[in-house]
Amino acid sequence: MLDLENGMAICSRCHCLQKFSPEKFQDKIIEVIGDKEYQRLKVKSQRTWKPLSGDLLMMKDYLKCELKRIENDYGIYKIADEVL
Repeated sequence: MLDLENGMAICSRCHCLQKFSPEKFQDKIIEVIGDKEYQRLKVKSQRTWKPLSGDLLMMKDYLKCELKRIENDYGIYKIADEVL
């Protein structure tokens, strides 16, 4: 299932921290979201799930709708059609 909760926009500095110092990056994430939420997402990430093609199509449709909503909210046009 699509999980938009388990994502975070990070700057290039934080991205480098993730790549070159994963322990420090983990500490920073826990500082931001809290240990309880980090542990919940960690357990969730360890579950195995293989999407079916129908699941992927539903995710694509959902994301396309979200992009269109964002386009409307911010006056941006034609992103969804170009990206998807």
